[in-house]
Amino acid sequence: WDYQRHCAKWYLVESRRPPLEALREGFRSITPEIQDGLRALQFSGHELMLLCCGSLEPLSARQLKQMLQFTGFPVDSNTPQLLEAFFDEQFESDPQSLNHFFEFVTGLPTVPLMMPEGKGSIVVQCAAGDTNKLPLAHTCFWTLDMPDYCNRDLLHQKMNIVLESFQNSPFLNV
Repeated sequence: WDYQRHCAKWYLVESRRPPLEALREGFRSITPEIQDGLRALQFSGHELMLLCCGSLEPLSARQLKQMLQFTGFPVDSNTPQLLEAFFDEQFESDPQSLNHFFEFVTGLPTVPLMMPEGKGSIVVQCAAGDTNKLPLAHTCFWTLDMPDYCNRDLLHQKMNIVLESFQNSPFLNV
């Protein structure tokens, strides 16, 4: 009988303890503390989804533009202004495209409610060289390498190619 009790305890409790502890620590990292060190554990399903996944509301062009940080562009470059204008023109009519752009650059389908450590801005850096190249995203670093496109039409053409290719990717769970 002792052997069976120990086997049952190991199988039902001890073998599950490490993943459950990891789950508890992860949950604690996103929930606010309350008195006496207790955690708020009584969330509705919607509140828990917001904590873990972020808002499912589409991004606005204003929100996205506030996240952008441009680096390495020449002083006389108008690429930063062209990209911001692209968001205004292109995305105000199609909010879902903003989310696709955000996911293309960050790898996240939504903006997290609580930004990961060191995150919060999308770095758009000047990629020296050929303006025939497409923008290139580095999702781990929330960075977009973008050539210094000289005019609005070229920037729109390249961004539309990137977003259409991304939206039609077989790896997206749309």
